[in-house]
Amino acid sequence: MFQSMPLGVNLVGVTRLPNQGISLKGEVSTGENLMKTLVAGISTLVLLGLLSGCGQKEKEDEAAEATTDTAGQTADTTQTTTNTAEKAMGATAAATSDAEQVVTDTTEKAVDTTAAAASDAAQAVTDTAEEAIDATAAAASDAMQVVTDTVEQAADATAEAATDAVQTATDTAEKAVAATAAAAAPAAASAETLEAGKKIYNSLCMSCHDIGLANAPKLGDKAAWEPRLAEGMDTVYSRALHGFNAMPAKGGNPAFTDEQVKAAVDYMISSVK
Repeated sequence: MFQSMPLGVNLVGVTRLPNQGISLKGEVSTGENLMKTLVAGISTLVLLGLLSGCGQKEKEDEAAEATTDTAGQTADTTQTTTNTAEKAMGATAAATSDAEQVVTDTTEKAVDTTAAAASDAAQAVTDTAEEAIDATAAAASDAMQVVTDTVEQAADATAEAATDAVQTATDTAEKAVAATAAAAAPAAASAETLEAGKKIYNSLCMSCHDIGLANAPKLGDKAAWEPRLAEGMDTVYSRALHGFNAMPAKGGNPAFTDEQVKAAVDYMISSVK
C-alpha cells in the first residue's frame, strides 16, 4: 500500500524518527534538495495522514469489535437474565399453583370439617329436642293421669256425699212429713168428727184393724201407723177410699160417704197420738 506514491517520489532513504521530524540521506544539489525535501515532506504528511487514518481505522475497528464484544456480552447477559427470569417465573408459577392447590385443599377440608360439625350439632339438637318432647309428653301423661285419678276420686266422693246427703235429706223430710201429718191429723179432726168416725170404725173397720187382719195396722199400734203416716194423709185417705192391697174400697161398704170413711181414718190415727 505504501510502495508507490504520487509525483514519482522515492521514499527510500527517508526515515521517520519519533518527535524529530524527517531527515534525508544522500547528497543532492540545493534546488533538488529543496524539491525533494518538499516532496518528501508532503509525502511524509500524506503518509502520516494515511498512517493516522489507518490507526484511527484500527481504533475504530477495535472499538467496533469491543462494542460487538460488549453487545455480545450484553446479549449473553440479557439471555442469562431472560433465562433466569423465565426460570423464576416458572418457579413462581409452580409455587403459586402449589399454593393455590394447598389453599383449595385446606378450604375443602375446612368446609368438610365445618359441615360435619354442623351436622353433628344439628343431630345433637334434634336428639335433645326429641328427648325433651318425650320427657314432656311423659310428664304430661303422668300429670293427666293424676288429674284423672283425682277427678274420679273427687267425683266418687262427691257422688257418695251427695247420695248420703240426699238420703239424709229424704229421711229428714219423711220424718218431718210424718211428724207434721201426725201432728196435724188430730188437730184437723174435731170431736164431732172423731165420734162419727168411732161409730163407722165399730160398725165395720174393727173386724180387721182390731186384730191386724191381712197386715192391717191395728188400732193404737203406733209403730204400724208411722210409716203409713209418713207417706202423707192424702195417701192414707186415698187408700181407705179406693182400696189398697187386701183392704177393699171404703172397707167393703160403698154406701159410706167419703167424709164418713175419712172420719173413721181420723179416729184410728187419734189412737196413736
